[in-house]
Formats: sequence, C-alpha cells, structure tokens
Amino acid sequence: MYKWLFLLIPFCFACRSGDQKTSDLTDYSNLSDAELVQKMDELNLRIRQNINDGDLYLERSLIFEAGGDFQSAMADVDRALNINPEKAGYFVRQGELFLKTGSYNQAESSLIKASQIDRENLSSRLKLAEYYYYNRRFKEGMRYVNEALRIDMYNAEAYFLKGIIHENSGDTDLAISSYQTCVEQDPDYFEAYFQLGMIFASKRNPLAIEYYNNAIRIRPGETQSYYNKGLICQETGDYNQALLTYSELLKIDPNYKEAHFNMGYVNMFFLREYKQGAIHFTRAIDASPDYYQAYYNRGYCYELLGDIQRAAIDYKNALQIKPDYTIAAEGLSRVTIN
Repeated sequence: MYKWLFLLIPFCFACRSGDQKTSDLTDYSNLSDAELVQKMDELNLRIRQNINDGDLYLERSLIFEAGGDFQSAMADVDRALNINPEKAGYFVRQGELFLKTGSYNQAESSLIKASQIDRENLSSRLKLAEYYYYNRRFKEGMRYVNEALRIDMYNAEAYFLKGIIHENSGDTDLAISSYQTCVEQDPDYFEAYFQLGMIFASKRNPLAIEYYNNAIRIRPGETQSYYNKGLICQETGDYNQALLTYSELLKIDPNYKEAHFNMGYVNMFFLREYKQGAIHFTRAIDASPDYYQAYYNRGYCYELLGDIQRAAIDYKNALQIKPDYTIAAEGLSRVTIN
C-alpha cells in the first residue's frame, strides 16, 4: 500500500573534481535573463580585445547554454577548438554539450579525445565513466573510474560512480564499500548517502535512517529523503518517528500525497487510530482527487468506525476511478450486506 521513492540521478553529475579545464569556468545557470545579458556584454567586450583567446569563447558558451541557446554554445566551443585543437578541456566541454543535446556518439568521441590528449585529465574520465554507466557498459565505465582514481585517489565522484556501477552490476557489498569511501572523501556527498539509505532500507536495516539523516542535513529541502526515512521507520516499527518524519516532509510540500497516505496507513493499520487515519486519507485525496487507494482506505476507516454510509460512498468512489479495484468491490459488498 506504500512505495519507496528513488532518487533520479541526472545524466551529468555535478563535477566535484579539481580538474582545471572545465571546473574553473563560471556557473551562470542561476542568473536572471537580465544578468545573463550583462555578463554577455562584458564577455563580448573581452573577446573583441582578445579575439584569439579560446578560454573566452568557452566561457561564453556557458552563457549561451544558460540562456538555452545550445547551438551558439556549441559554435563557441568549435571556435575555441579552432584556436587550440590540442586542449583537452575544450573537448571535455564539447562532450558535455553533446551529452546534454543527446548526441551521445559524438560525446563519447570528444571525451575520448580529451583523455588521449591529456593523460592526467580527470573530468574526461569521470564523464566517460558516467556515459558508459548510463549505457550499461559497466566494464568500460569501471575502466575509466579506475583511471580517474589513478589520477586522484581521493576523488569522491569517482568512488560514487564506482558504487553505482557495482550496484547496477548486482554487487551490493562492493557498492556499499564504494559509497562509504565516497562520503569519507566528501562528507557532504548527498547522492552517496541517499544510495546507502536505499540499500540498507531494502534490507530493512535501521542504519538506513542515519544515511537519510545525513542526506537531509545536506539537502534539507529534498523531500524524497524525508519520505524514504519515514518509510524505513514505518517498516521497522518506529511509528512515532515515521509520523514525525512525514510531518516534517509536509512542511516542505503540503501536497505530498504519499506522505498523507502513509500517515493514514500508520494510524489505521498499526495504531488503530481510525479517525486520525481518515483525516490523513482525506488530505491525500485533497492532494490527488484520483487517489483511489486513499478512497478505499478512508472507506475502510469509516467501516471500522461503524459509519457504513460514508464507507459505501468511498468504496464507490474508488470503483468509479478504478472499476477493477477488487478490494473496493469487496468492501462495498460487505457494507451493502450489513
């Protein structure tokens, strides 16, 4: 009656490495349109003064990207490469743009070129490992992870990639080890704590709670961490902590229907607090009017409270949304007979 929520890891991990050649560039992604125009004007002036400086074109490509103009961004990277075709960082940037625009074969070629030009280029190896992971070419991905660790044995992102490749290859123990090493190198690596929480929660191991606590510490506005923490508390019998965690989640997102539903479920199924259960199922329905499971469970609360009329209405509502919902039909049959 409830479910785990998984973290959707974006295609391009935030680069945490100390690699020059792209990490020195400015992040323009959070600037307003007016601020982007101002930065563009400033950079255009610098380019006119230094027309053969490839780094300036690379910088401008980021402004174009932040404004959604990927074609102009790629054109600027091409200009930078025409000026200096042997600079690994330019090929890394080109590979990033190819990844973001879905040109995956070209991305692979650009990143391989960067890794060949500079045997110590960390970014290209991390992005190649990421690329091969998403294409489920785990052996090749692990090869580039290990190359990255040869360059920087303390690189947290490399250990995270190693963990996620191990996990998706079915080796949970090695995945745990890699994620734990990741957070040893970077105690604020959110994704590693979240994955550790997921793994330990799947084993119903209460250690998952501590990993989710760390995830919440790092990103207090990330609702999935609260939800999954609440669920592991629920599944391991700490119902009060589960309710408290769901309540904290709802302060962030009052319409998080699964949190309302699970609070109703805990009150109904475990605590036998049917009135409270009905209240929370009502809130789940308010958040999602087609939530037929919430209609059924609220109806069941009413049935257990002896309010047969309201129970019948909710069972009918559930069946109206999902006509083949067997348990709602059975519930309606019970209250109709009674």
